[in-house]
Amino acid sequence: NRAKFAPLLVKDSIGQKGGGSWTTKQSLERSARRFIHHIMTGDTFKLTLGGHSAAAGHGAGFNQSYIIEAGAVLEPVFAHLGVEFRAYNFAQGGMGTLQQALAGMDLRGKETDWIMW
Repeated sequence: NRAKFAPLLVKDSIGQKGGGSWTTKQSLERSARRFIHHIMTGDTFKLTLGGHSAAAGHGAGFNQSYIIEAGAVLEPVFAHLGVEFRAYNFAQGGMGTLQQALAGMDLRGKETDWIMW
């Protein structure tokens, strides 16, 4: 059963039950459109991490944080498609995640293609 091993649950709506990593069907479709756009135009794809200081990798080397490691893996894949890839670590402590979520575009930029939290 392929659905049992899927790394990402696709929900029809936000209120639908299910935990772990998930996205909505609409978000997945829009992400696919963004990927195609970047492949066709050669535009830079930006992956950004938000969240608390634990997600930022405090206590370890900055270049060992989850998002930087993901960037190291994904950069050659995007380069093969002719797309420049950038990964940004904007996770920070000291504030609650609600404040970060409300100011998301101002803190992380309006050009961000994918935000991980």
